[in-house]
Amino acid sequence: CLAITAATILQLSLVFAGLPGWQSPTHALFGVPDLGCGLSRAIVAALSPYVHSHRLLVTSFDHALVAAVAREIPSACGFLLGERPENLAAVLAHGQPHPNLRPIVSHFKIVDDRLLGEIRAAGYRSFVYGVGAAQEHEACRRLGLEGVITDSPGYLLDKT
Repeated sequence: CLAITAATILQLSLVFAGLPGWQSPTHALFGVPDLGCGLSRAIVAALSPYVHSHRLLVTSFDHALVAAVAREIPSACGFLLGERPENLAAVLAHGQPHPNLRPIVSHFKIVDDRLLGEIRAAGYRSFVYGVGAAQEHEACRRLGLEGVITDSPGYLLDKT
């Protein structure tokens, strides 16, 4: 557990230094650790110096991990959705007691009006990732999302 915690602190330090977040020594060395190893404490320790001076969004596919971090820091935290959940209400229930856990960041391929309606009706904000082509960016604009995570922000700029 100590090695996982140390590697997590190292990874977060490297991200703040400019290394892409997907290059994770923690994941490469240890796979996906469980919460009992203090991973949430390591994330909180690494982010704490920045929570009042930077706008942060902490997301993960591990919803229990994000909920644990949301209890400790005032920054926005969110759930990542790569596939449409069978029971969205059960996923969103993890975030109910945490007012800073309101963003849901879904992969573009699963987003539609029905999913967005369910997310918004539950009081969450909708963001997407995995957007590539110009027509996908235009679809995001029409959907009225709160945010888009993209490598091509120029597609979202107003062309008028």
